[in-house]
Amino acid sequence: LFEGTILENIKLGRPEATNEEIVAAATQAHIHDTIMSLPEGYDTKVRERGKNFSGGQRQRLAIARAILTNSPILVLDEPTASLDVEAEVEVLRAIDKLVVGRTVLMISHRLSTLGNVDEIIVLKDGRIAEQGTYQELKRQNGVFAGLLKEQNRYNVDYQGGSMIVPQAELDRLIKQQVQGASPPRPPSPLPLPPNRPESVRVPPTRDPYAFRGNSNGNPQQKLNARVFIEVDGKIVGQRLLDKPVLTVGRLSGNDIQVPSQRVSRLHAKIRWENNAWVIEDVESLNGLVIRGQLVERHVLSNGDRVHVAPTAVVRFELIP
Repeated sequence: LFEGTILENIKLGRPEATNEEIVAAATQAHIHDTIMSLPEGYDTKVRERGKNFSGGQRQRLAIARAILTNSPILVLDEPTASLDVEAEVEVLRAIDKLVVGRTVLMISHRLSTLGNVDEIIVLKDGRIAEQGTYQELKRQNGVFAGLLKEQNRYNVDYQGGSMIVPQAELDRLIKQQVQGASPPRPPSPLPLPPNRPESVRVPPTRDPYAFRGNSNGNPQQKLNARVFIEVDGKIVGQRLLDKPVLTVGRLSGNDIQVPSQRVSRLHAKIRWENNAWVIEDVESLNGLVIRGQLVERHVLSNGDRVHVAPTAVVRFELIP
């Protein structure tokens, strides 16, 4: 960002843009409401390098500028590297809008930003080490999978060997080792074998295209489906599937929040694709379990119950 006003910063690439176009770009970038909450709105002064705004706000203002400029090719260099988790979710929602219809090259060490890209190229020692989709590389257990595991080491969901162990537990483990006993393995978070099985596609029991109502070819006009969120056997919320892509996760910034510590921050996405609703694993540690099978991606049918944790379920329902 540059010294001047918010308005001047957003329209830097298109000085002739109208106020309506600027507001539309800011709304798409999820920053309009923040701007309007400021005493001077779009006339608010921006200090050098945007120091009077948070990292997430600066990123979303830059995204609004990119949306307004409407460039066909974008290069996003570490778009969420300096952000906290909540700000990252906000910026990723804005990026989802930004990338539509464009060619995007994204450079990132923060792997959570790469779940929805078409192809990932992993560089190591100046050479291409791996190449493929997020889920393909995750299953290969190579360089990318290793990086992903390391980044999740301190996630509260992570079930592997944490380096942060309470002193009492550490003393107990040391005592066991001295006595020659092997410490017990922590229980699996899901009723699955210790090694995650290779993902399978579970055939739906009902017609996944039983989508009632007329959307006139535009899924945003009428989406006759919803999900119920169940935690510990109780319904704690529901959400109408009212846009083409919805995020599922523990944080409140997700479209569908599942309030359970066993659910990852950004666990899955539900998207409207080929006249059906599809749920896909994004970067979860526990995965998606449907009718006892672990899946990476599944076409939803009426009544499907998707376990995102042992006691957390997302139930899909078509609305008559």
